[in-house]
Amino acid sequence: MSAGKRALILAGEVAQEDLPHLPSLGQGREVLVLARAWEMAHQCGCVPDRLVGPVDHVPSHIWREWRQRGAQHLPTYQDAAFASLEVALNYAITTGAKDILLLGLLEGTLAEGLGRLLLIARPEWAAARVSFLHRGEMGYILRHGEGVRIRGQGRRVGLLALSSRVTGLITQGLAPALHHAQLDFGHMQWLTSVEDVGHVWLGGGLALVLVVTIND
Repeated sequence: MSAGKRALILAGEVAQEDLPHLPSLGQGREVLVLARAWEMAHQCGCVPDRLVGPVDHVPSHIWREWRQRGAQHLPTYQDAAFASLEVALNYAITTGAKDILLLGLLEGTLAEGLGRLLLIARPEWAAARVSFLHRGEMGYILRHGEGVRIRGQGRRVGLLALSSRVTGLITQGLAPALHHAQLDFGHMQWLTSVEDVGHVWLGGGLALVLVVTIND
């Protein structure tokens, strides 16, 4: 995917191990904070470029400070996390974002986390590569013709088919090696990175790539 605008969406409560990385992850990205996640942003000193959702979720003195520092409001018409996330994603993509990173995606109830995960996999967001960070682990939504780089030896990498069939899976620097492999919906293939830099490419379909751990 060609280089372009990058965005960070703070979608909900962030795990404590991820919170210290928030300011650095926002560098070079437009930062969108869902109103329900204002406390996470405030806790680490992150000022959003845009606050998404009902302003009354945010204490007035904090919102006033953010506005003075350039924050703008992006309203939604429903007081719901899904509505705010949809608005944030739509705004990021329609304003040219090609790379969108989400934090706080899987926090909350099981239903909320799964709902948000399925939401970011919808075809409406195909114009950007969408990824998320959760408890130090990365997840990438890959669509046909896309690839992702895996950094670091010993990482466990999971490939999960989200479409009826994923085809043309090719890997480099991972074991076991895949060459034009395929996965049916719901099936997962586990791999291990054996080089400093590995790659996964997808020929067709929709998949979730999870980079989960570094072995001791």
